[in-house]
Amino acid sequence: MPIRPLTFSLTHLLLRTLLRSLLMLTMAAPAAAAIQIPPDARVGLVLSGGGARGLAHVGVIRVLEAQGIRPVVVTGTSMGSIIGALYASGRSADDIDRIARNMDWRQALSDASPRRHQPYQFRQLEAGMTTDLRLSVSHDGIRFPRGAIEGQHLALVLGGLFEKNGHPLQFEQLPMRFAAVAADLETGQPVVMQSGDVASAVRASMSIPGALAPVERDGRLLVDGGIANNMPVLLARQMGADFIIAVDVSSPLATREQMDSLFAVAGQMTTFLVRLNTVEQARHLQPRDWLIVPKLDAIGSADFNLAAPAIQAGIDAALAGLDNPRPLPALDSAESSRWDTQHEPVIDFIRVKNNSPVSDDVVRALISQQEGQPLDRTQLQDDLSRLYGLDYFSLVRYRIVRENGKRGLEVDCVARETGNNWLKLGLELADDFRGNSDFNLAASLRAAGLNRYGGTAFTRLQLGSRMEFETRYLQPLDPALRYFAEPAIGYKAAGVDIYLDDVQEEPLSRYNKADSWASFALGRLLWEEVAELRVGVVRATGELDFRSGIDVAGYTNDDLRYDDGYYFVRLGWDSLDDLGFPAQGVRASITQEFHESALDADADFGRSLADFSLALSHGRNTLLLESDASISDSDESGFVDIPFIGGFLELSGLPPRSRFGRHRVLTRAVFYRQLAEDGPLPIGLPVYLGASLERGNVWLERDNISWENSIGAGSIFLGARTPLGPAYLSLGATDEGDRSFSIFLGQRFR
Repeated sequence: MPIRPLTFSLTHLLLRTLLRSLLMLTMAAPAAAAIQIPPDARVGLVLSGGGARGLAHVGVIRVLEAQGIRPVVVTGTSMGSIIGALYASGRSADDIDRIARNMDWRQALSDASPRRHQPYQFRQLEAGMTTDLRLSVSHDGIRFPRGAIEGQHLALVLGGLFEKNGHPLQFEQLPMRFAAVAADLETGQPVVMQSGDVASAVRASMSIPGALAPVERDGRLLVDGGIANNMPVLLARQMGADFIIAVDVSSPLATREQMDSLFAVAGQMTTFLVRLNTVEQARHLQPRDWLIVPKLDAIGSADFNLAAPAIQAGIDAALAGLDNPRPLPALDSAESSRWDTQHEPVIDFIRVKNNSPVSDDVVRALISQQEGQPLDRTQLQDDLSRLYGLDYFSLVRYRIVRENGKRGLEVDCVARETGNNWLKLGLELADDFRGNSDFNLAASLRAAGLNRYGGTAFTRLQLGSRMEFETRYLQPLDPALRYFAEPAIGYKAAGVDIYLDDVQEEPLSRYNKADSWASFALGRLLWEEVAELRVGVVRATGELDFRSGIDVAGYTNDDLRYDDGYYFVRLGWDSLDDLGFPAQGVRASITQEFHESALDADADFGRSLADFSLALSHGRNTLLLESDASISDSDESGFVDIPFIGGFLELSGLPPRSRFGRHRVLTRAVFYRQLAEDGPLPIGLPVYLGASLERGNVWLERDNISWENSIGAGSIFLGARTPLGPAYLSLGATDEGDRSFSIFLGQRFR
């Protein structure tokens, strides 16, 4: 008896699968005759979900508009909801096409604010933390968000697309009847949204479970409607349509050969659910209705970089169903439309809603909008991105409100449910396959928003070839977060290998160098946080311990101990867009140190440090020009913070960190070309092919610094942006005859 229900279920499943396959074949078959739309038909346009494949909807709408076919009802799910909402709001096909092609989908579908919008200090502190993954940590342990992407930038993008006269666009204001479909996360049932603000409905409809955080709307927790009703045909008919134009862009089922990993198998199950309800909805199509299935075989759901071919596929599929269609007009190349030229409202008052520990004064100080002035939407978007980049909030949004005959700007800052403590990992590996290697694993913990001015504690621990520990406390001193104080302490220990110039295979001597230090700095952020000026004092002590080989320093009986203390002033600038493979921007700093015996330094001397990086790109090609220098005004500066050189892009061809001195100069030009495109979600590995020219050296005596005493080097390399950070496989050589074939994992650019 227990077997009979199982047998019935399997038989039922096989029959359902067979029926689904037959229907899918029917859906994919081309129309036998040209579509005839009755003159008095109430046309309903149904747009399915499919991620980036949904950009084909834009092409279909361009064809419909060119033929004079104007739907009275539009329904959409997921990507179909955003395209459908744009169309139902009265935008022209050209407007929608322009939005689809020009949208920065990578940024919209990312939680990370652009690097330039993150606090300058955060950019420097986490420069060596190579992985993009970070985990929220609380007293209860590691906490995971409801989605890999919380949707901050997507909410801002949708809010900008769906508004009217500065206010959120409502369903009731749409010139065309429209409904978006989501799914109730608790019950799995479809949820039809036809009232309230359009932006939140679209956001809910495209909240892919696990990828995008669910949206709470009207008391329900909503996710992507694709799992419940991916192609809402019946809904369009219930809304009054008697002729349906349905566009199916859902992903096909994978073949057995394509299901070669647990991720592919999991993806197949999701696709199975979506295809099943899509086929079910197709059953509600009548023989005279029009089903459009664009050919999107080469376009995946995350390929937003393929907007042009996706749109063209929609055009081709729609034209194929028409007899003697009118030619499509050329795409209007105008950069703006009537939607982009609305008169911005004058803001009479500004109000902050904020449930985080950070003061409302901080939020208000970072909003540039002035009362009595028209809304500056572009600047406001940047301000909100900067607020979000502080990591105090899970969501930062705005709306225009009207009270007592006045219009106000309301900024809503929502505290993170998982807290503001972030754990991040970093990994660095260098190996030349000749026994010379360098391996370091790092972890950092950043606790942000600790008081009303957003105090932040940062701790980093690194283990491996170089042991490092540091902890800092960054305390802003004013609501605008311009002025700050930063005390810090740290410890670091590393091996020092000394090589002969003409023998690079094995080190001549091995030492261990350990340093402890404490510092205090005051500073000010400059030019909208792109730069920083700081002054401070450092007290350090350390020792150099002989380990093996020949003791060239002559300290076999006793460890060499040293003390140092100095004042410093530093000016830094950082507008690089990325540290892994930068495409544009500048990163530079100039530091002057004044080592004083009054601070217990073993010697009085000065040291100048400078570094510079400039990234220039054209298309997929990038040229990176970099240089750095560390030069003391004395050759008796001791062993504190001695500079090293050697390894990939650090005179490629030499072993990693194989030379040291009291002075260092290095300059290099690096060219790389991206060979593979990457979608907006972290599922691909963009690959780069590059080459470098380098020249520099380290010197014990300042008088020896010269072009003739420097080393020329170069490399060719293959790089990739991996989940663990940038990775490189390189072949390097110096003009002294050194060669190396090496692997490097970590951030090599400044």
